[in-house]
Amino acid sequence: MSCDSSPTGMPPPVPSLSPHRGRNDQQSPPRKAHWNQTMFSRLHPRPVTRRNPSPLAAFALLLAAAALLASLPAQAQRTFATRYANTAVTGDIVLIGNMNLHCPASAACTTAQGGGAGRNNSFAMVAVDIDADAATTNSSSATLALPAGSTVLWAGLYWSARSSGATRNAVLLRTPATAGYQTITATTLDSIGADYQGFRDVTALVQTGGNGVYFAGNIVATTGANNWAGWQLVVAYSNPAEPTRNLNVFDGWALANNINTPIDLGISGFITPATGPVSSRLGLVTYDGDFGFLDVAAGQAALQFGTTTGTLFPVFNGVNPIDDVYNSSISDLGTTSAGRNPGFPNTLGVDVDRFTPNTPLPNSATSAVLRVRGQSSDVNYPGVVTLATQVFLPNLESSLTKSSLDVNGGSLVPGDLLEYTVTSVNTGNDNSILNVLRDVIPANTTYEPGTLAVTAGANTGPKTDVAGDDQAEFDAGNNRVVFRLGTGANATTGGGILPTESFSLTFRVRVNAGVPAGTVISNQAVLDYRGQTLNQPVTANSDSDPGTAGQQPTADPVVTAATITVTKTNNQTEYTPGVSMTYVITISNAGPAPGDGSVVRDVPDAGLTLTGITCTAVTAGAVCPSGAAFTLANLTNGTGIVLPTLPAGSSVTLAVTGVVN
Repeated sequence: MSCDSSPTGMPPPVPSLSPHRGRNDQQSPPRKAHWNQTMFSRLHPRPVTRRNPSPLAAFALLLAAAALLASLPAQAQRTFATRYANTAVTGDIVLIGNMNLHCPASAACTTAQGGGAGRNNSFAMVAVDIDADAATTNSSSATLALPAGSTVLWAGLYWSARSSGATRNAVLLRTPATAGYQTITATTLDSIGADYQGFRDVTALVQTGGNGVYFAGNIVATTGANNWAGWQLVVAYSNPAEPTRNLNVFDGWALANNINTPIDLGISGFITPATGPVSSRLGLVTYDGDFGFLDVAAGQAALQFGTTTGTLFPVFNGVNPIDDVYNSSISDLGTTSAGRNPGFPNTLGVDVDRFTPNTPLPNSATSAVLRVRGQSSDVNYPGVVTLATQVFLPNLESSLTKSSLDVNGGSLVPGDLLEYTVTSVNTGNDNSILNVLRDVIPANTTYEPGTLAVTAGANTGPKTDVAGDDQAEFDAGNNRVVFRLGTGANATTGGGILPTESFSLTFRVRVNAGVPAGTVISNQAVLDYRGQTLNQPVTANSDSDPGTAGQQPTADPVVTAATITVTKTNNQTEYTPGVSMTYVITISNAGPAPGDGSVVRDVPDAGLTLTGITCTAVTAGAVCPSGAAFTLANLTNGTGIVLPTLPAGSSVTLAVTGVVN
């Protein structure tokens, strides 16, 4: 059964005899027993007050409990389901936590605290209290240490113990941002008998709290032999330095207590890459496991993972042996987690571990099974599963650039041609599919027919303006150009662009006549594509200035054309064959725009042979043409002579000599 917190905060009624432990767990929250470990800042001043059964009665109860456990099948109280998911983000999931019950002082307890064998069955468990706060009945701490630059995306608080106390749906939490505790009430409370797990979304608190020490206290728990209490903080975060991962948190409540009847926890909704290596991190929270007491027969796999029940592989590491995975450890990727108080390697009943699966999941997997085994002498309760899998994404956006060129040279004036060039390279690690680029013709311009071309990448070459015959067209109805890019692109569908592959394309527009000076011709291309692995749509805008934050459109200002006049005179009134004469050509710019780059051409009539050309005068900042291009041949053959600088109000005077034939 499943139970969410009710308005009264009361859990469902449970029988007075725990069906798994054969002992009365219906008690109010216990007072703490003395636990004289020097690392704790406070010892409760009073022992736990409870009536102890006689040794014979206790032995009889333990025998009855063992017989009852052996007869009970493994069971699930709530099927595991997704609690949080993020399809693709540069980030990861971390788990921290600690125990709030441990053993009282003894030689056996010292061994367990040092990482030796020991189980909560063998100790009269007492409250841990380390916070120097007289108001708490138990407390412990753990440290959150996300990498620098991280952002908390989601955080969930879980806590668990054995108790049927009416307030077990509440716990105290203290964050690095607060001096005191605040009460956290469960939104989900799962139980099998008196054994329970509570959950509450605490994202806002952890986003504010950030890195540092977190305390959890007043977990409602029964003390004495064969009990546990603990808490976990599961945090999903983003960080630009991390690989892109698919993040998932699942939770539920189940009991594994029969070696021949394992629990199969089904999880789904995640994804692994379509191609290439699969790299995952698997997190698991369980309770009541024992260190040094095997979950299964020696050498068998206590935890298995795979896509189906027929393709399961063992999961284990240096902290969690193959046959004793549920061993009261708190670890991360094979290393015992630091930053806890108490920091004992053996928590006596709380497992919070993250693994690298020994056998990776296959490509394109979307569901999996965790097989959890336990036995009557070493049961365990799985409560939380996390899975973070590195996924591959294409990236054409970060290098999608667009540039413009005035084909006519000089300042942009009405009637000029603008040529646009759009380029990009796939800097991601996944194939980009269905690549289609659309570019609306900018206002105050007209598409120049016959100028579509793919100049680099797949399908290079000129393209027609009509639709249906190649990879591009001019869409007159929407006044835009359309390019389908990549290998396999055709007349209807975009193709694929692999990592490191690129493309480049061009087209032209003409500035309309009469466009006022000061008008800015602005344009931006839009590229739509999907990643092959995640099939998520991506829309990217071109950028004309990668050095400036954001995606900038191209911006080409229109200026008013210069007013150029040309006068030509000579020093002759009569023309005599064989006599030399001089023509004076004056090019003047009345403004308002500069006339830089103006071209002068003069083709002589028949009967006149030109013999030389010089620049004789300039005014108002104009510059004489010079160099190898300043020749009679260029003046007369149609190439022309370029005037490099002709400001408004200036002039250039050329003298051309010749002889009448």
